[in-house]
Amino acid sequence: MKCIVCLGNPGKSYEKTRHNMGFLVADALISSWDLEGEKQKYNSLYVSTKRYNQDIHILKPQTYMNHSGHAVREFVTFYKCDVSDLIIIYDDIDLDYGMIRYRAEGSAGTHNGLKSIIQELGSSNIARLRVGIGPVATPYSLKDFVLQSFTKDEWCSVSSITAACVNFFDTFFVNGDRDAMNQFNNKSFL
Repeated sequence: MKCIVCLGNPGKSYEKTRHNMGFLVADALISSWDLEGEKQKYNSLYVSTKRYNQDIHILKPQTYMNHSGHAVREFVTFYKCDVSDLIIIYDDIDLDYGMIRYRAEGSAGTHNGLKSIIQELGSSNIARLRVGIGPVATPYSLKDFVLQSFTKDEWCSVSSITAACVNFFDTFFVNGDRDAMNQFNNKSFL
């Protein structure tokens, strides 16, 4: 079983903000894999499917970014998931806009959603796909920048980035994480 946890903030006012890149990737996966039947439970919206010979859940916590760990803990407790079953997708200001990078573990850096998940689950050994939204443009603070809507030019390229993330997961599930990393890590998809 794999649980792809896509981080963002619920509500219309956050839909096209940089901090919702995880939700945008979730929507692209759901569309590309032609999934239906989104459920609301465990403080999350989620879709489950049998794909690549395993059960896969795509989870969008609805607790707001800074409390994502609460929803993830509820979900993994019910489904008896191990942290090794999780892949977290989130926006990263430390990567240039349009780049993606997969890592099997690591610190949360400045990302409060990932910090919340690590705190709630008691482990940083959680795989993650970071989607670049950086660098922070001056004169914005980090908070203002991530909660700001994409520029018109950025919004036009979001679908290229989310498509690359979908291709990453297709490669990941067919050929494994090493091959996916070799094909997608540190590359721009603009």
